[in-house]
Amino acid sequence: MGDLANAVLLNHPTLTKMVDRMVSDALVYRVQDPTDRRRVLMHLSDRGKVLAKRLSSLASRQEADIIQSYGDKSTNELKRLLESLIDSAS
Repeated sequence: MGDLANAVLLNHPTLTKMVDRMVSDALVYRVQDPTDRRRVLMHLSDRGKVLAKRLSSLASRQEADIIQSYGDKSTNELKRLLESLIDSAS
């Protein structure tokens, strides 16, 4: 959970609550790591995979709309700035 919290820029308690909700909604499930009992692995459920695919499609369409509106150069600059912001926040 610590690695995931860092990757998504959330504190550990907030992420734990979100994951608990996702487990309750049958979007993910937890499994104890067979090689390290201190670790818990998370996996997308079939339902979670369907939702992830749908959200990915929506994100791709949104990105295409942004590119159409602002062009490749401006969109790439926006991505670069956002990545820089994320890097500086972590």
